[in-house]
Amino acid sequence: MNLSAASGDVKAPVKFLEYYNERLAEFKASKKKNFKGYQLTFRNLLEFCGRKRPTFDSLDIQFFEDFVKFLETKKDYKISSIRTQIKLFRAVINKAYIKKVHSNIDHNDFKIGNAVKTEKIVNVYLTPAELDRIWRCTFKDHPKTNDRDRLDRKELEAVRDSFIVGCFTGLRFSDWGKMRNDLIENDIIKITSQKTGEEAEIPVHGYVKAVLKKYYGKMPKQLNNDKTNDLIKIICQSAFIRRMTAIPHTKGGVKLNPEPVEKWNLCHSHTARRSLCTNLINQGCPVSIVMRISGHRSLEAFEKYILSDSKDMIAILKKLPLFQ
Repeated sequence: MNLSAASGDVKAPVKFLEYYNERLAEFKASKKKNFKGYQLTFRNLLEFCGRKRPTFDSLDIQFFEDFVKFLETKKDYKISSIRTQIKLFRAVINKAYIKKVHSNIDHNDFKIGNAVKTEKIVNVYLTPAELDRIWRCTFKDHPKTNDRDRLDRKELEAVRDSFIVGCFTGLRFSDWGKMRNDLIENDIIKITSQKTGEEAEIPVHGYVKAVLKKYYGKMPKQLNNDKTNDLIKIICQSAFIRRMTAIPHTKGGVKLNPEPVEKWNLCHSHTARRSLCTNLINQGCPVSIVMRISGHRSLEAFEKYILSDSKDMIAILKKLPLFQ
C-alpha cells in the first residue's frame, strides 16, 4: 500500500504512525524476532502522540527529546528500555528513508545521551578458566533443552565453537566465518579484517586448531548476529558463567541502586574480542602488541576493551619489579 496521497503531481507527506503500523503487520506476518519490541514502541508512540498524526518531516530533534522524556517520566522506563525503544524507533525511520519514503535526516542525531542522563554501560570479559568451561560444555542440562521450542544442540555447539575462535583470535564477528586452515602458517594466523582491511597476526591456540579440525579445515555455518548473541547467552549460562555483576540503572530519571545480574546475561559476540585483549594485558602482554593483534588504531578506543577488575590489577602490579 502506498501511503502517499497524490494530489495532481504533488504527493502528500507520509504519516509516520500509519507507515509504522503497516511495518508492524509485515513484522508479525514474517514472525520477526523482535516484533514485540517494535509493537511496544509503537504503542508508546501512539500514546505520546495522542490525536496527532505526525508526518516524517515533523520528526525532528524536539519530537525525539519529548518522546524520550515521555518514556522516562510518564512511562517510568529504565534507560536500558528507553535505549532499546529509541533504537527501534530510529530503525523504522531509517528504513523508510532508505526506501525514499521521506528525505528527513534528523533521525541521524537521535542519540539517547542527548536527551537523558547517560548511564555507564557495563561490559564483561571471560577469563581463561571460564573459556575452558565453555569449551568443555555439553549443554545436556540446560533447562531450555526441555522446552517445546527445543534447542538444537548441534547449533549451540557450532556457535560455541565460533565464539571460542573469536575469544582466542580477537576476530570481529564479521570475520569469524573467514577463519580456515590455509590462513595458518608455522602456527601463526594471518587474516585481514573485513572492517579495517588490515592484516592481523596471532599464534594459533589449541582450541582454534580443534575447531578447524572438527569442521574439516573451515568454520561452521555462521548465524546472524542477533541469533548468535541469544545463543551465546545460553552457552555461557550452561557453562555456569554466573558471577554476579552490578548494573547501574536509572528509572524515571532517578538513579537507583546497582542491580545485580549473572554474568552470562552480559555476554555477546563482542565479548570475544574484549576477552582476548583483556586476558593478554592481564598476562603482561604490552599494549602496543595487543593493539596490533586487535587492529585498534587509537589508545582511547582500545582502552574500552581493557576490563580488568581490581583483583586482576593488583595481581599484575605485585609481579612488577617495583613491588618486589
